[in-house]
Amino acid sequence: MPTVFCTLLDSSHRSTAPLRGKVTVVSLRPTRCRGCVAEMPEAVVARQTFKVRGHDTLAVAMTCDPRARVARFAESRQLPFGAAADNTGDIAKHFDKVQSTAAA
Repeated sequence: MPTVFCTLLDSSHRSTAPLRGKVTVVSLRPTRCRGCVAEMPEAVVARQTFKVRGHDTLAVAMTCDPRARVARFAESRQLPFGAAADNTGDIAKHFDKVQSTAAA
């Protein structure tokens, strides 16, 4: 896993460095993608189920998502994991240069 630094929606800072070697899902998705939104409850269940085994999740909204929209999305779904808005695309670039995702 690449080392990435980001600011989460709660203004805390996070690095992926401590996650190296651990089971971690870094989910890069736009909030306007219906399929992505539909899968989010499964991500929540997985996090809650496997947290005791050290599983972690980091949700990263894509550049097309304003921070305020991402914050509303995370709050309305009570996400039990960190979420960040990648407004500059810097986070995605560390993960095989993800430029975009489907917006079905």
